[in-house]
Amino acid sequence: MLIPVPQAADILGITPRRVNQYKQAQLIKVADGQTDLTWLMYLRVGEKRHDGKQATVGNACRLVASSWLAGLEDPAHPKPADLNNFAELCQRNGHSRDAAMTAIGQALRG
Repeated sequence: MLIPVPQAADILGITPRRVNQYKQAQLIKVADGQTDLTWLMYLRVGEKRHDGKQATVGNACRLVASSWLAGLEDPAHPKPADLNNFAELCQRNGHSRDAAMTAIGQALRG
């Protein structure tokens, strides 16, 4: 769900500056002043679930996967439709389907 950066920041209780820091670190995409709220929300939750571990280009997809899995009915056994939805979320945010599936595997292993 694409929404304006200030609105995303307000919903998540962070500053627009923090959203832009995520953008500058290439952790999120911002186009025409809008960002994907779903990705940003899962990224923030993933950081919190991992004791405040800062997201990096190398672990952003995994952090998103860990928080996304926690919201599933059976996190240890995602359904094919769930996996497709996660892959689409990742692809919207510049990651390949393979990267999405790898991130899920990593998140499941802890």
